[in-house]
Amino acid sequence: MWRGPYKNLIAVAITIAATLHAQTITISPLTVTFPKTVYDVSGATKSATINNTGGADLHIGAVTYSNQFSRGVITGQCAASNFTLHPAQSCPLAIVFRPTLNGAIKGFVIIQHDATNLPTPLVVQLSGTAVPQASPVPTSVDFGTVAVGSTSAAKLVRVKNNGTFTVGINAVISGDYAVTPNGCANVAPGATCDFSITFKPTIAAVIPGSLGLFSGAAVPPVKLIGTGSGMAQSAITFSPSTLPFGKQPQGLGNGPNKVVTLNNTGLNSITINGTIGSDYVFSTTPNSLTTCNPGTIVPPAGTCKIEITFFTPGSLIPGTYNGAITVATSDVTSPRVFAVSGTDAANPFPSPASLSFPLTAVGTSSAAKMVKLTNVDPDNEATVDFIIGTDYIVTNSNCPTPPATLASGGSCNLSIEFKPTVVGTPNGNLNQALSLHSLTLNTNRSGFSNVNLLGKSQ
Repeated sequence: MWRGPYKNLIAVAITIAATLHAQTITISPLTVTFPKTVYDVSGATKSATINNTGGADLHIGAVTYSNQFSRGVITGQCAASNFTLHPAQSCPLAIVFRPTLNGAIKGFVIIQHDATNLPTPLVVQLSGTAVPQASPVPTSVDFGTVAVGSTSAAKLVRVKNNGTFTVGINAVISGDYAVTPNGCANVAPGATCDFSITFKPTIAAVIPGSLGLFSGAAVPPVKLIGTGSGMAQSAITFSPSTLPFGKQPQGLGNGPNKVVTLNNTGLNSITINGTIGSDYVFSTTPNSLTTCNPGTIVPPAGTCKIEITFFTPGSLIPGTYNGAITVATSDVTSPRVFAVSGTDAANPFPSPASLSFPLTAVGTSSAAKMVKLTNVDPDNEATVDFIIGTDYIVTNSNCPTPPATLASGGSCNLSIEFKPTVVGTPNGNLNQALSLHSLTLNTNRSGFSNVNLLGKSQ
């Protein structure tokens, strides 16, 4: 039997031999941040390299990307899934960010493996920020109080081209507001177009408005507000005074129409000359429910109706849109405007959109937090599925087993716990996501949304 220092030497030799024949893995980096990327455009391709640092073949299984992120193309990249790395061999995972949401987005790549030095699966954390093709600053302008018939001082709205190619930017404004110019023909990448806006109230009241902007896809509109002062009162009122459309799924097109009633409270008849939406997301729809047509005469105490639709094409940037419908009449206070609003929402709609978990020890679970998922499609059932980062688990869900079918307007709850498998990234945070996907039955329209998850491990 070997004794003394020989015994220690044998133990070291056995350890070295085991290491040489072990399957070990490293991935670098474990966090990948993408630059600002234009909505619905593929941005720069980034990579994370998988290294076989052991002495035996390393087997990689499924490689899964959360939505908004996908496999890119670079030289020498890893296979899509199920491949082998020999000792000292490595390959890069190509990752591309193509956002169909707006704002800051978290995601991940899940990598299954058979290495013994780290738990499987491993997660590469991803983050990026989606921006519209063009963005206005500011997004809301308040003109304060201006005397009826007077013109306010001009206020500036600057619109930047966030894209990588030259675009034209057009502007449409509503009601008692005016804009100069009405567009810029050729705005280079990174360049801006300046719009000068003035307010000239026709009545003594709060007057909403909207600056609608277009650059290939819809740009979030600029909300306008101002108050007229003086004696000029209008004979026209609206019921309701504002018209909220609520949440409508992205890409729906024309959603359910709503109707506003125009009331003539004056002593004289009023002739309707025309109605127009502030931009193409809000438009009037002359049909059997619309009676405020050009040429219509509204007698004293009479009414007519305007049917309005909120249009959400696939090119619309998710978010809240504020607009105004302008009605031209024979009244001296013409034109008259009233406010409309609606939210272009990713389906399924999650609430809340982010969860933050307390410091949690590796191998233990945090207290659960709840996310409510709602099918905001007004007409159709939708199947809802999800992918969640490996350091988080879904428990006690009252959603059916994915893909869950939710009725129009229906909702269910997911209970999420944070269960870290590693001590974390260099900053101690495990930023991942609950990536949601829906498929509307009958129309095959897809929807995507994310719930951002933030946990700290120890």
